[in-house]
Amino acid sequence: MNALQYALNHPSWISVLACIVTSLAILQGWKFIRVGLKWFRAPFLKFSWENLILIALLSTVIYLGRFQLSDLIQTAKDCLNPIYAGQFDQLGLDHETAIFEQVISERNDAYTASEIKRSIAETAQKMNCPPAWFYNCSLGECGLEAFRTRKDLVALGWTQLTRNGLAGIKINGKQATMQDVLTACKNRDAKMIMSLNDVYLMDRWMAQGSPKITGPVDIYLLLFAPSKVGKPFETVVYEGYSNPNYYMNDGLDGFYLKDGKIKHSNSRKDGKITVGELALRVELIKNQLLKSKLK
Repeated sequence: MNALQYALNHPSWISVLACIVTSLAILQGWKFIRVGLKWFRAPFLKFSWENLILIALLSTVIYLGRFQLSDLIQTAKDCLNPIYAGQFDQLGLDHETAIFEQVISERNDAYTASEIKRSIAETAQKMNCPPAWFYNCSLGECGLEAFRTRKDLVALGWTQLTRNGLAGIKINGKQATMQDVLTACKNRDAKMIMSLNDVYLMDRWMAQGSPKITGPVDIYLLLFAPSKVGKPFETVVYEGYSNPNYYMNDGLDGFYLKDGKIKHSNSRKDGKITVGELALRVELIKNQLLKSKLK
């Protein structure tokens, strides 16, 4: 369901493909039901012009209502598996850190996991905040996988570095390039990847005057919009449907609280991404992970 929601909301041909696949699934499901009721013998859809036209029409209807369909899926998920703000606050940061590091060990080899933990501990000490806050943000960026690489190579590694993000970032006195990051990912060079993460975060933090980090959303803002670190929740980070910074991250718009539950809805999108919405998104993914590990 998460994959379907992602595909339906994706601003590209992926959403079209998702609609076609959904229509095929609906029609094939209906065919199975009819076979079960012995209305028809053949259990699978046949290739015919009639079926192609039906698939095209149904896909068009789904495409036009894809955001509403995504919201319906989200509503069902919220009912079956609600996530609340502050749901796991009683655990404490040490417990959260232990769970994050357990997941890191599951998703990376032993050496890489040890490098991640060592590097994050050092960065956290420099910025005077707990490692759990860094892990929380990386969960949303790379899924706690050090060498995650987007297929289009737009974002790479633990920090999901981009070409623009690397501007001014130097390792051993040399300007880092996307090819350097890609090579490090391919060679599984954990030390290089985590060094880039440390330099990237520290440069951005110090450029803002080394502000006090008060929560994981501030770490996320260092990656996303450094000038907004420490700003109130109502502060707009990016806005405007034609603004690439908004358009490429519009999935962060539409987060809200209702009856203590963290929710997301396309109908709540207003063309603005606020600090508060980022904070809710960061807490949502953290609480989803903690809930899955504490069953």
